Amino acid sequence: MNFWLLGISCYIFTFGIALALHIFHRWNDPNKRNFRISELTAVILFFYHGFQGFNLFTNPTDKTAEFLSSILFLLLSLEFLILFGGNVLPNIIKKKKNSQYRVEYSYENFLSEMMEKTQNLSSKAVLMRDLSRKGLHILQFLGVLLIYLISEKIYPYQLLQGLTSWEFRNYFYFLISALFWMIMMIGDITRIEEWRVLPKWAWKWFGTSLDLKREKFTINGATPILLANMVWIHPSIPIQVLLIAVWISCISDALAALVGKNFGRHALQRLGKFPKKTWEGLIAGILSTILGTTGILFFLPANIPLFGLLLILIGTITVFVFTDLFCIYLNDNLVNSLAGGFIVWMVFLIFQ
Repeated sequence: MNFWLLGISCYIFTFGIALALHIFHRWNDPNKRNFRISELTAVILFFYHGFQGFNLFTNPTDKTAEFLSSILFLLLSLEFLILFGGNVLPNIIKKKKNSQYRVEYSYENFLSEMMEKTQNLSSKAVLMRDLSRKGLHILQFLGVLLIYLISEKIYPYQLLQGLTSWEFRNYFYFLISALFWMIMMIGDITRIEEWRVLPKWAWKWFGTSLDLKREKFTINGATPILLANMVWIHPSIPIQVLLIAVWISCISDALAALVGKNFGRHALQRLGKFPKKTWEGLIAGILSTILGTTGILFFLPANIPLFGLLLILIGTITVFVFTDLFCIYLNDNLVNSLAGGFIVWMVFLIFQ
């Protein structure tokens, strides 16, 4: 048995347990009402990925598999020791000794300060802030694509003997995602539960990265995206499913938000549940979905008839539009990835 994989899965199970405890601890908090379903879905996905971690390799006891597993486990352990042990735990101890420790700077004070700063930002500063946030979503797609291309084109067989290209690919998807999950879950849950014990550098980081409208009382939006997209890394699922799901949840959603917020002039008004959204943003998201889905299927052709390709296109556009207009209680990135990827996968199963 590969005990390194067991340790990795335990870390991921811990993320899910921590989020579940947070949800039920704040179940009656009115600020959390609209986020419960999304967060519970994230808990389920954490547990799914925890079990998926046991299947990273076809032969887990192979020397190469054990070596790579040990690297990932040690990286996660080091990250945990630095982030929690070195940054959060010392402040928890100080707060235990002195109940007034940092009492003057509560999370409510932080949100008030951020609100004031946001209201005074120029339109250019708002655009640059949005670009920096959405740029991370775009980088996620580029990262997934790059790892896939490396695994298929320049996979280092000589260095990692005994590993298939999909094992190599999925290992690095898992490595990057797990490292990101840890830093964000420690930061987000601590931010909402006990703001005072975060280090000052985390205060500054959240001050420049937090989306006040969507994330001040829930986990960072990038975590659900990763959780949902990672569902599609299973080797039995065509790579096109993963790439299209990531494109819709990362690129289409990001472009719709950027265009709508910074350049939108025509409000949707009574169409959908979000009257402040604009036609410009919706159209940008639709066009991006069309271009991305078509481009992925063009450069990575599948043995599917034209009718099947049209079904994929219609299905992904429909998912994006309905999610953008009506999705209130589920994170839109979760829905775009899970529903969009499911439709593409079903079409592949039907026609292949």
